[in-house]
Amino acid sequence: MFQWSSIVFYIEALKITVSIIVLLVLSIQDYRTRELDARIVYLYLAFSICISLASFLIVEIPTLLKLFYYIVSLSTTGGLFFILYKSGLIGDGDLYTTVSLGFLFPLPSTYQFTIYNPPGSGILPPSIIIVLYGSISVIILMIVNAAFVLVKYKFIVARTPLKYAVILPFLGKPVRVSDYVEGKYRHYYPIQYYRVVNGEVVVEYKLVTRVLGEDGKDVSLLLERGFVKPEDYIWVSPGIPFILYLLVGFILLLILGDYPLIAILTRK
Repeated sequence: MFQWSSIVFYIEALKITVSIIVLLVLSIQDYRTRELDARIVYLYLAFSICISLASFLIVEIPTLLKLFYYIVSLSTTGGLFFILYKSGLIGDGDLYTTVSLGFLFPLPSTYQFTIYNPPGSGILPPSIIIVLYGSISVIILMIVNAAFVLVKYKFIVARTPLKYAVILPFLGKPVRVSDYVEGKYRHYYPIQYYRVVNGEVVVEYKLVTRVLGEDGKDVSLLLERGFVKPEDYIWVSPGIPFILYLLVGFILLLILGDYPLIAILTRK
């Protein structure tokens, strides 16, 4: 007798295996170069759409419920990350990869592979949990970075305007102008800018890290003209390799499922 449940199991296993491989490869690329191979991204998106259709037809839950899961999943991974993309906070590769996860993992059938899956859990769209765990990982990293900066560069923080001093340590760190110009922080982007007004240097801050490549050249020019000194400090922020944190979120999904969030939501 033909068993649809067996087909669902193998499709979920295929989705998970392919996703781990793709996220691992893209994470390595993102960490090393902050660039993603467009061919891998587009192939993964095409794969996700095709397999998503198969899952929708095969998984045996009410059609309206499946539609609800897909809408919630794609609204989160597509809608939210489209806003981040248009804001310049992530690249198009990050957006397409996240949307792929939204197509692949909207249904609770994925939780059959979760290591810790107690009764009452395994009901939320897995894609949302992946994004949630990945975002929490980023937040933890930001807190650790802030603690490090506040200890090591407290003399720089003390000279930074208060409204920025409470935010910048979470986003980046101060580095010497000479080191930045020499390319020692090639994956970092300025969040502190210099403008020359009436022969004087005016310092400005911007909290968006996705900036144009010529900012480094601007700093070099100011250094050559003597408006800034090599030993001066400039705040820079890393281009966060978000794909790496999606991989972390995916691994945590396979270990914990949605149980932590369910436990919080149902706690009395």
